[in-house]
Amino acid sequence: MVRGRRGSRLQKIVASALEDVAKLPPYEDSPSDYTDWGLTGPYKVKTARGECAA
Repeated sequence: MVRGRRGSRLQKIVASALEDVAKLPPYEDSPSDYTDWGLTGPYKVKTARGECAA
């Protein structure tokens, strides 16, 4: 539950702790950060018809 616009003290502590890992470098600087664990290539968006087509 969010308290007001500023957020709680705990929210600020968690956000501060996660700040370094929440930001991704540009793809050109670190392409491996854009690859899912266990996969060999970059993520590719696939679209299909229907709600459950993915």
